[in-house]
Order: sequence, then structure tokens, then C-alpha cells
Amino acid sequence: SSRRAHIVHVLPAILLSGIVTILAMMPLLGATYSHDAIVAGLVAGTFGTAGFFLVYLALAMGPMVVASAIVAVLAAAIPYFVSVLRGQQLTTIGVAGAALALVSILLVTRSSEDAKHPASRKMIVTAVLGGFAVAGFFLGLALAPSDSGLAPLSITRLVQLAVIGSIAVVRRRSFRGDSPDYRMAIGAGVCDVFAAVAFIYAAHAGNLGVV
Repeated sequence: SSRRAHIVHVLPAILLSGIVTILAMMPLLGATYSHDAIVAGLVAGTFGTAGFFLVYLALAMGPMVVASAIVAVLAAAIPYFVSVLRGQQLTTIGVAGAALALVSILLVTRSSEDAKHPASRKMIVTAVLGGFAVAGFFLGLALAPSDSGLAPLSITRLVQLAVIGSIAVVRRRSFRGDSPDYRMAIGAGVCDVFAAVAFIYAAHAGNLGVV
């Protein structure tokens, strides 16, 4: 969808569908808006806004297999090392798995798939920056109290929608392109929320590095 239309047109659809999904899940999972939950949501929202721009821009610029792998590995590796620095104990096989994951980024970027959108230095740099931003988003959500439910994630999405939606309105005439594939964008928004919710509950239940 981000290749068919400018990301400023695609992202609001992703975020709006995500917010609707969060609201639908709130009666089941709850939301407690404590001070710490709000701060965690604001931190995650700040990094998440940058992450949304950079990740989807990278996906539009180059092969998805390369961009998504770079983002995924960095988004996992940084919280992993943060958990190690915080003193969480990891098994030998866990350390070996992390090392192999980092090596995989070098292997996957050699892929020749998606030849219509070849990997470029600009795309790789954008994906790396996106990986750091997504890592900040994950760490922000992990900081939230275990009883906060969906509160931090809802704040995160509202921050993202406020920033990206404002840009979309102000600069709507500057970004030309085809109409977005809204079915794909909405699907991405729903899946993204389910992934974030699963991460929040997993991070509160176990070792952040493993999660």
C-alpha cells in the first residue's frame, strides 16, 4: 500500500484502524491510566511515530524482505541488550540465538528478490533508523506497569495519529499519488495492534530479552 500511495496517505488509515481495534479490545483487557502508564505511552508514542514513518518509507523504497529483516533484527536486538544490561539472566542458547539473529541481517540483505525495488544505501539507512525507533517503541511499552492494560498503547496510537494526521492535513496537496489500498492498510493496522498487545503481555510475564 505504501508503494502505491504516499505514506502520509497510508499511515492515517493504519492508525485509525488500530485505534478502533484497541477500543474494541478494551472491554476485555481493560486500561488503567496511571502516571507511569501515561509516561510509557508518550515515550512509546514518540519513538513509534518516527518508527512508522521510517519503516513504511523503507518498505516503499526497497525490497520488503530486506527492509523488514533489518527492522525486525534491530527492534529485537536492542531490547535484548538492554535486558542484559539491566541484569536479566539469559541462557547460553539464548545468547547464541541472538548472535545468529544479528548475523542473519547480513545474509538476508544479499537476497535478489523483489528486483523492481532493489536495495539501496538510502533504503538500508532508513530501515536501520526505523529499527532503532521501533526498539524505542518496544522499550517504552515494556516500561508500563503490568496492570495498565491497553492504556499505554492507546496513548501511543493517539500521539501517532495526532502527529501524522496533522502532517497529512497540512501537506495533503504536496503529496500526490494513487489512492491507497485501504484494505491492506486497515489489515496492517489491525495486525499491528494485536502484535503490540501480545508484546505488552509477554514482556510483563517473562524475560524482556527472550520476548
